[in-house]
Amino acid sequence: MAVSKIWPLYQTLDKAVKYICNHEKTADGTLIDAFQCTEKFADYEFSDTAKKARKVKNSRIGYHAIISFSPDDVITPEDAVKVGKQIIDKYTGGKHQYILTVHTDQEHIHVHCIFNSVDYTNFKKLQIKDKDLDRLEKITDQICRENKLSVIDKKSGEKGRKKYEYDKHIAGESWKDKVRNAIDKNILLSNNYDEFIERMQMEEGYQIKQGKYLSFTLEHEGQKKAVRNRSLGDFYSIDSIKDRIENKEKYVHKKKTASIEKASNNAFFDNPISYDGKVKKLIDVNKNKKAQEHQAYRKKLNMINISTYAGMINFIKKYNLVYADDFENAKNVLEQKYSQLTDSIRDIYSDLNSLDSDIKQYQKYLDNKSAHERYVSTSDKDEKYFLGEANKMYESAVYYFKKNDIDISKITPEAISKKMKKIDNLMQKLEQLKAERKSVKNDIKQLTIIAENNRSVLGDDFKGTSEHREKNDTYNRDK
Repeated sequence: MAVSKIWPLYQTLDKAVKYICNHEKTADGTLIDAFQCTEKFADYEFSDTAKKARKVKNSRIGYHAIISFSPDDVITPEDAVKVGKQIIDKYTGGKHQYILTVHTDQEHIHVHCIFNSVDYTNFKKLQIKDKDLDRLEKITDQICRENKLSVIDKKSGEKGRKKYEYDKHIAGESWKDKVRNAIDKNILLSNNYDEFIERMQMEEGYQIKQGKYLSFTLEHEGQKKAVRNRSLGDFYSIDSIKDRIENKEKYVHKKKTASIEKASNNAFFDNPISYDGKVKKLIDVNKNKKAQEHQAYRKKLNMINISTYAGMINFIKKYNLVYADDFENAKNVLEQKYSQLTDSIRDIYSDLNSLDSDIKQYQKYLDNKSAHERYVSTSDKDEKYFLGEANKMYESAVYYFKKNDIDISKITPEAISKKMKKIDNLMQKLEQLKAERKSVKNDIKQLTIIAENNRSVLGDDFKGTSEHREKNDTYNRDK
């Protein structure tokens, strides 16, 4: 299922862009895309567009949208970027600048998008209401269906609440439950308290006031009264939250045990195991309780192990793997190759951003050149006022050229066409490198699994090294 949410930004645009573009979450920055702006200068570029809009009270400088895909959906991070762009482009009508990224630091792949509240074509400000939230959900569902991704057919909301649930909602208890769930989830995903606060703001959309207590508000979802952490219980005090972050195992042990007990009570046919031919960790069938109780389940586990053995043999032949250090050597080579491919991909993204920026400034220069010349030559004050904005655009482009040592005399429509061709060539090369890197990443994962499987089967016999091979080769030659 795909779930979407969105909230306004009033003062934290640069902080939000920096958060969603974190290279640790976006595969070294390779899962970052932009429309009519650049990752580095989005704050300035949004502001430049917003200056042309009518001033309104409590102006929203942008919006932060998140689209989360189900862990069960077969979707790569690269495909998630494409799907996310389709959703945002349709939602904004292709008229709002945005930075879009995909985060892979959680079990489920999810898209972050920061987009300008001002339409860059007519400079009207977007004010999102409840109906706009519904429209985002409908667009998300439509695009997901087109891409064969799961959706929620029936979504629960305020309508149709039972009396008890409605009374709880009126009393504010449902907001408390929502905050508790968000805190519990983000404690597990955070390495320190500051990261926890950042995640609650950037991933969940909470406005947080910090002091003696923490207060949490979701204004965009209709929560009018802030929820203080002291009203959630001692387990959610600031000290407790910090302790839970630093000592996760101490707090999740009981929850984990309960989950295991619950899972063990389910019949095996409630959780069917797929037979897909992939190399997976070998299953110790004799130690599996369900396999001992159900013959059909035992047979299925054995089939998975057979599939794993077949995949292991093919992989071992591919890399000529025999001893433990063969796996380490192959893994080191692949990791080095993965790193090189990542560097190449990052370089291409840098070149694309540079070309894109150049093209925008080239076009701005050419579009406003005649207006600038007229502005300089005329002495009519009214005409100068009318041409003032175009003249500023021209001057900003000239400033860009001087700053980047670009020869103004070479700026022509033909130069733009050449840069567009370079972008097309780079995009083709980028897709090839991404596909190659994905294959290498998969092989690294398979190597790790196969090495673990060999240890579980061979035990100490798997500790041999290439020295054993040399001795064996010598022995066979002598023999």
